[in-house]
Amino acid sequence: MNRASWMGALVCAVVGCSGAERGDEAAGASDRWARDARVPANAQPEEDAGPALAAAPVVINEVVADSPEGDAVELLNLSDAPVDLTGYFVTDDPSAAPQRAVLPAGTVIGPRAFLTLPVGAATLGFGLGSDEAFALSAPDGRLVDLADWPEGAAPEGRAWGRSPDGVGGFATLSQATLGEPNAAPAAERPAATPLVINEVVAAGMPDVVELYNGTFEDIDLTGYAVSDDPEGEPLLVMLEESLVVPARGFALLVVSDETLGFKLGSAEGFSLSDPTGALVDSTFWTEGQSPADGAWAREPDGTGPFRTFETSSLGSPNTP
Repeated sequence: MNRASWMGALVCAVVGCSGAERGDEAAGASDRWARDARVPANAQPEEDAGPALAAAPVVINEVVADSPEGDAVELLNLSDAPVDLTGYFVTDDPSAAPQRAVLPAGTVIGPRAFLTLPVGAATLGFGLGSDEAFALSAPDGRLVDLADWPEGAAPEGRAWGRSPDGVGGFATLSQATLGEPNAAPAAERPAATPLVINEVVAAGMPDVVELYNGTFEDIDLTGYAVSDDPEGEPLLVMLEESLVVPARGFALLVVSDETLGFKLGSAEGFSLSDPTGALVDSTFWTEGQSPADGAWAREPDGTGPFRTFETSSLGSPNTP
């Protein structure tokens, strides 16, 4: 596990996301950290949503882990009354060290509101890794809630969270939304097709196809085949020179008579097949969908549908 170094003394400074002011005196100073969760009254967790709310009507709602911008955990109060979390325990090691850090006095989460806990050496004495867990326990040691995510489930730019908020099971979310309702789950791709066509610049100077590798391992394209006629001749050209698509990264294929023996038109298609001849990915565009200086690309990268972009962003994340 990727954990921050233990500090000599436990530091319990808790800072949350700023939110809507309610003027609810019972919520105390922590109300400034919260936002209306917009969860239906009397909402109950789904059967597979996690541990029962044994000690408080509070759940772990979203986790941002192993992030260069800082790890964080979002809590959500499902009740219509403020909940005082003073003395509650949090940990990244529920089995061995369930009481690793304690929340300080005045930690209150407002009714049907979010509370974001920054997780790091300076706040809780530990950080969150890419394959880890986070637990919240009551002062008497009873488990309130637990989030446990495997490698790759909370990648950079996304989050591990409940869908729907508060009551659903955990899934990889399309983006982090700390202090706000959770984004929709990221679209899932079959495990056999982690490599995708991500962006196409057609009828350009030159034509270029961008590939995106959504896995955590580099992919060598030697022996893969490409074509501008996916339905008629999908194995048109075999890639003989080594081209590696880095893990969680991009690679560019220049498409020209000199490189692949064909160019891309303003209304065409492109496909990629693996060395066994199995189709990895394909896309088709019509006249005007890949305009001059623009692109035909996925949003979000790797998982989203194709649409027209007014500008290309080859080699970097697609942006509107």
